[in-house]
Amino acid sequence: MKHILRQFCSLGVLLLSIGCTLTKVSPEETLAIAEQNNLAEEALLDIGITVFVPLVEEVDPEIGSVIDGLRFAESRYLSWQMAVTLQESGHWGRVTLQPGDLTRADLMVSGTILQSDGQTLRIVIEVRDASERVWFNRQYVQIINSEDNKEIGTVPPFPFAAIFNRIANDMLAWRKRRYDEAAMARLRQFTDMQFARELAPEVYGQYLQSGNDALVLTRLPSADDPIYSRIADMRQRNDVLIDTLQDRYDLFVRGIEQPYLLFLDRSLRITELINAWLLRLSRDSEYSDFLDKDFTESFETRFGMGRSPLYNSRSNSLNSGWRTEYYAMALAEAGFSLDELVRPESEIFNERIVSLTNGAGIQYSQWKIILDELYELESGAVREP
Repeated sequence: MKHILRQFCSLGVLLLSIGCTLTKVSPEETLAIAEQNNLAEEALLDIGITVFVPLVEEVDPEIGSVIDGLRFAESRYLSWQMAVTLQESGHWGRVTLQPGDLTRADLMVSGTILQSDGQTLRIVIEVRDASERVWFNRQYVQIINSEDNKEIGTVPPFPFAAIFNRIANDMLAWRKRRYDEAAMARLRQFTDMQFARELAPEVYGQYLQSGNDALVLTRLPSADDPIYSRIADMRQRNDVLIDTLQDRYDLFVRGIEQPYLLFLDRSLRITELINAWLLRLSRDSEYSDFLDKDFTESFETRFGMGRSPLYNSRSNSLNSGWRTEYYAMALAEAGFSLDELVRPESEIFNERIVSLTNGAGIQYSQWKIILDELYELESGAVREP
């Protein structure tokens, strides 16, 4: 155990040395709200958020993970929180959540959950616009404690709301520094041509060209372009699908919100107790003979509700490596059954989303064939037998 702790401490030093890539979020971070939006409607950027990649815990196959279903639900819940935060800020146009790159938006936000143990939320966020220019790719982390969050699992607000406030504020600051109203209106043209190019690449493939760090818009369709007019109709139908997905996501989040918040509450307390034990173990040789059977004893009896946010911020993962074993054992010992409440609803939700998106995929394929035939017909081309 001692040699493991030495390796663990070395890892903590390494993580601190590369901390410049990490944005630590204070719980006091508030969302910048637009008092009034003076931007023209055509300059308001629409945002598409792809569902975050869920956390995959590294666990011993013999132990397994007791919360796989919750991790699926968590990725949807956190993505939804991101969407709601951006929409409530009032600085953007339409904000939608979607599974994968289902459709184009002026801005696309993607994320990967790296850590979620109740005490620490760590995610990587990438923001990319329709010209394929990356605004930023940053890692965010927020650490909370049970004393300041005594009502998790019973009432809102979401305890990690500050991390999404910070992301939204960073996006707004980036836009203000680099985009005026004309540039934003121009970016919406990129979105239009991205959609057109995907449906009719033979027609509009050359309208966008590769540049140094982004695409270059070389030209736009004429006002009376019949192919582009049909693509605009298709886009309206696509928007109806996206709106339907938003309703599904809203219903799903409302259904799993209470179990998920309860999971955060239990997980936070377990994490604090494990960290307190690990910190004491690293300082007291008496605990070097720690055995797994000791986990059957009550954490509260052995260590009280002691916690060490600093220790957690250095090591910062109960979701990977050898620490995961203790985390999984503690959750199992606590009689964790919330996963059984969330998993069935998650499976039903996933089936419905897959059905909707598969239907959209079939529509796209059919439209591409129709548009190709229309283009050949209207351009006077004759299809070879």
